[in-house]
Amino acid sequence: MREKITFSCGHEGYVTLRGTEWQQKGKLRYYEEQGLCRRCYNKKVNDAVSEGCRPVRMPYWKFKEDYPGREVKLGSYRKKDKSIIVYLPLEEEA
Repeated sequence: MREKITFSCGHEGYVTLRGTEWQQKGKLRYYEEQGLCRRCYNKKVNDAVSEGCRPVRMPYWKFKEDYPGREVKLGSYRKKDKSIIVYLPLEEEA
């Protein structure tokens, strides 16, 4: 079942609810009380992982080859030039 809801962050969006009626009501309550929309969730995660780091856009192949264990900015992959934003420690060079 697809429902339009207002997330706890105040933004509106759609979620797909599966399971029994009781489970669906529980998920709906969670989204409304604690859930974040995709944009706010990405911002929260990106803010947490970027602390003490600087964002660097680089080709995706370079990230996979040279920086496989590094955190990346959620939603930063750019298909047209196949690049991604990677968080590197402030003292490390790109």
